[in-house]
Amino acid sequence: AIYDRIPEMTRRLVDEADNALSGCSEALNQAYLSEIRPLIAAPAPDWSYVFNLRVGRARRLAPLQDVAPFVAGEEQPQLDELTTIVTEKLELDAQYSLQRALKYWIYVHVPPAMILPWILISGVRPAYS
Repeated sequence: AIYDRIPEMTRRLVDEADNALSGCSEALNQAYLSEIRPLIAAPAPDWSYVFNLRVGRARRLAPLQDVAPFVAGEEQPQLDELTTIVTEKLELDAQYSLQRALKYWIYVHVPPAMILPWILISGVRPAYS
């Protein structure tokens, strides 16, 4: 199942980002190490993904947009690749959140489903009593 592979896929994205930014400028490297790498370092499930997949995407991509004016033209491909990696990571987080919600949905759904028939049956009184 993809749910179990997401931590491994996240580690591969971090390695890919590390390799993509080798030999980059100090500004891009500093932004990556301080703000972007912690964002992609581990799966980050969030309930907001369950209700709206796009919520928070702009906030999570903001560090990349903040550093963009300071990136030289020859480093633009590295920034674009990093943006792609972060976007993939956000999609993995969304999948992780949705799969997690589905995994635990049974614990929320089954108890009320088992109790409801009992409530209905015990609440119905015969008309002739």
